[in-house]
Amino acid sequence: MLEVAARLFASKGFKAVSTREIARKCGVTMSGLYHHFGSKRGLYVRAHMQEFGRSSARLEAAIGTGATAEERLASFAVELCRVLSEPGPLFKMVARHWLEGDPDIVRYLAQATVPAQFGQVRGAITAIAPERSATAIALGIYSLVHGLITLRPFEDSLPWRSGISREPEAMAAFVLTSLLPEIDWKEPLALAGNRRAQEAKLR
Repeated sequence: MLEVAARLFASKGFKAVSTREIARKCGVTMSGLYHHFGSKRGLYVRAHMQEFGRSSARLEAAIGTGATAEERLASFAVELCRVLSEPGPLFKMVARHWLEGDPDIVRYLAQATVPAQFGQVRGAITAIAPERSATAIALGIYSLVHGLITLRPFEDSLPWRSGISREPEAMAAFVLTSLLPEIDWKEPLALAGNRRAQEAKLR
């Protein structure tokens, strides 16, 4: 039910999807749906939590990987680019929050899934550049990655190109060198890419 609901909410938004449609697509009764989730909003939050939980687990694993703060931050930035670039309902669901103007849902999901991850990102930044605002740079990483991916259709419609490859490693390199230019990110990003390649071979 959560998988079906996530796809429907991502494609249509909260208001346009009815519980009747979700129940029909899932092959369950309306009473069964309400028994499990209590309300349409309850289902909406659970569907989002499932998607956020998957991505958060990957991002928390990434920020914990590496011998140095630079390696951990590079690993995180690459994984963030990868998570947001992948097809699936998460990116569309997040975008629809802003379109539909539901700050309560955004606040709830952010508080439920992001604090531990955000704290680790801030910790890595503090270790790298203690004189800088770790919160501002962390927000900058999330924002730049999100913007690069969100604005792809806009870029594609222009006669100019950014020159930034859409590979996760290249986007992460642009983001990190833009926000922390005093660091040489070549080796940390190469290590992050090598680890990813090794993990893929083991699967």
